[in-house]
Amino acid sequence: MSRGGSKSPDHAAKVLTTWITRYRPDTVILEIPDTAKRKSDKQRAILSAFVRVAEDAPVLNIAVARQKTHRDMYLMAADLVTRHPQIKAKQPQKPKIWMPEPRETIYFEALGMAEQVLVGHQSSVEDITLSKR
Repeated sequence: MSRGGSKSPDHAAKVLTTWITRYRPDTVILEIPDTAKRKSDKQRAILSAFVRVAEDAPVLNIAVARQKTHRDMYLMAADLVTRHPQIKAKQPQKPKIWMPEPRETIYFEALGMAEQVLVGHQSSVEDITLSKR
């Protein structure tokens, strides 16, 4: 999410609407807000705004309950790089405990959710919702 979009759910909705209009994706994959337990209330509100935008957009909207597949994000990123070597340059390195999480982790979180859908790592039908306008 852009800095502007992360200010509020309304800003996030406007940014996502702009991106869908500009890039015209066929599919949008989002995390189900209610299952995002490690996210703050603000982040869950932004996810909810994304879901509303995607439901109204001319795209296949896939909402998933993200599943933890590795002990931490950096192990997941390393595993994803083995299958997608073209993203090696973006692979985040685990920072010192006092440092913030690298911004590059967002690419790997997104790719991990896309793989979850494409490979079918859903534990049950309740973990995924589809809608198409």
